[in-house]
Amino acid sequence: MDRLVLLGKIPLFEGLPTEQLLAVSEIADEDRFEADETIFEKGSRGHHLYLLVKGRVRVLSGDVELAVLDEGECFGELALLDHSTRSASVKAIDPVICLKIARSDFEDLLDVSPDLARTVMSVISHRLRDCLKQD
Repeated sequence: MDRLVLLGKIPLFEGLPTEQLLAVSEIADEDRFEADETIFEKGSRGHHLYLLVKGRVRVLSGDVELAVLDEGECFGELALLDHSTRSASVKAIDPVICLKIARSDFEDLLDVSPDLARTVMSVISHRLRDCLKQD
């Protein structure tokens, strides 16, 4: 599938103009994970944002499942935004294909795209609300 079409279907990038989608496409690297493979561990340094292209992942805090993310969703954004460690572990449920974006590239995108910055805030807000509903 064409990367621009794929990126345009990911909620984080919906509505971005073609030139910004092209910029995202150029900085995103493909990464693959096997079923049950850990993508990153809670407490590790966060260097990339991941965009889930194919498969599903489980977001975990210890043995507690916080969420299951499907194709089109992103993860790993918190550690990029606050330059902190990962707040949860992420493990592949199925074979997974992701596009990953390095922190410095992601920050550059946020600098030039207020729409993307607002969308990131919205994604984080929805996730926080979902976590609070579980209590």
